Amino acid sequence: MTQPFRKLGAKEFKRRVRRVDPAYALFGEAANRNDTTYRRPGLSWMFGVGWLYALAYVATQLESLSAQITKSPLPQGLHFPAQALVVIFLAVSVVALAAQGLRALLSRGARGANARALAIGALCGLALFATPTLWLEEARNFALDFIATQKAALLS
Repeated sequence: MTQPFRKLGAKEFKRRVRRVDPAYALFGEAANRNDTTYRRPGLSWMFGVGWLYALAYVATQLESLSAQITKSPLPQGLHFPAQALVVIFLAVSVVALAAQGLRALLSRGARGANARALAIGALCGLALFATPTLWLEEARNFALDFIATQKAALLS
């Protein structure tokens, strides 16, 4: 014979849900939500290059920026807050880059791919910043000479 239907209490219902779907019991609707993040590795890479290049520039030019803020037409009372904003930018950027590094290591899917692209871009930005200017000038001259010889070869 069939067992008679009986109404579940709240505790018993939660216990059953925990047994059937533990993730739903812990996180609710968020457990089954799909990741809707778009993959943008190129954009993330460019953002990483620019971000770390700007961060490295500001970090190496702190004295110069402080002198420029002091010489600026800002009122005397705003010099310290402006300099504090520069230091806050540096601190927040370091923390955010560390968070993106953790996200790159621990995330999967589009979020992890974007974070990895940002981290690779940041490393490229650091390498670009650390490259001596003499090497950059030599590379530019080499490229211009190569273009000129190719152009002359095509015209002749």
